[in-house]
Amino acid sequence: MSVGTKSAAMIGLGKLNEEKQMKIGIIGSGGVAQTLGNGYLAKGYEVKLGTRNAEKLAEWKKQAGENASVGGFADAAQFGEILFISVLGEATLNAVELAGALKTTIGHKHLSF
Repeated sequence: MSVGTKSAAMIGLGKLNEEKQMKIGIIGSGGVAQTLGNGYLAKGYEVKLGTRNAEKLAEWKKQAGENASVGGFADAAQFGEILFISVLGEATLNAVELAGALKTTIGHKHLSF
């Protein structure tokens, strides 16, 4: 994984399944995270954005609808069957640590970095 000034890197935890709408967890709350979330919401997925400051996403949550939710980084990691990391490059390690994702599994999901 290459880390630049901004990254939206997918952790390989599965693939989208046409028969079942998988839950999408996004660790991050900036413009890229919100755009990813909106794209998956438009396709009917449930999406949770993880942030350090839930108040930052109040307007996004209000506009995004009932399939959208907001929580901390660990909440998004636990929620998602597919996880995205969408934070500034230099914040990636800290975000992953806060999500609890440096462990080999989150629940039954195996992580590969």
